[in-house]
Amino acid sequence: MKLVCNKCGYRFESERIPEVCPYCGERGAITREKSAQEIIDEVAVDTDKQGNKQGE
Repeated sequence: MKLVCNKCGYRFESERIPEVCPYCGERGAITREKSAQEIIDEVAVDTDKQGNKQGE
């Protein structure tokens, strides 16, 4: 899976999420990197929620 450090921005691939960033050593800053489709889906859901609030 593709991972990214939320502190230094280092991107890498690994089978599991490590406790520390292999580049900067920050503990607990690694998260799974979202795919382009996941980002599009999030924006679509957020836009839909905003549209529903305006239509109420």
